[in-house]
Amino acid sequence: MDITDRRRAEEALQQRIFEVAHFHEQIRELGIRDGLTGLFKGRYLEGQLACLFADHDSHSTLAVAMLDIHTERDQR
Repeated sequence: MDITDRRRAEEALQQRIFEVAHFHEQIRELGIRDGLTGLFKGRYLEGQLACLFADHDSHSTLAVAMLDIHTERDQR
C-alpha cells in the first residue's frame, strides 16, 4: 500500500467515524426527546432534576415547575 492509498483509507475511516458519531447523537436525541413535540421526555427530566437536587446548595432557594398537558384527544 503506497502513501496515497493509505491517506485515502485514513480519510474514509475518519468519514465513517464522523458518521457513526452523528448516528449516535441522533439515537441519543430519540431517547431523550419526544418525536412529535421535540420536548424532553419525562425520564430525562427526572434524571436532570436528580442531578439538580444533588448539586443544590441547601442555603439557597430552588424552585421547579413542571406541567403535564393533556388534550381532549389524549383522553380517548
